Amino acid sequence: MKVVRVTEAKAHLSPLMAWAGFGGERFLIERRESPLAALFAARGGLVEDAGIGTMLGEIYAARERDTGRTVDLEA
Repeated sequence: MKVVRVTEAKAHLSPLMAWAGFGGERFLIERRESPLAALFAARGGLVEDAGIGTMLGEIYAARERDTGRTVDLEA
């Protein structure tokens, strides 16, 4: 999985989406060296991968620490 800074992801979102959607690449988007989001293809539904579940848990935990509020997973 490639790590991308949020500023780079914002500047190059379209190519990143193409690489994820058509090339099968996965990206972890970070802000200040803290995981913020993940970008990967989910063709045919959600991707079942234990690594992704762990990564998303880390992203939610980091976000809660940074903002001081809980993350609504239903939104």
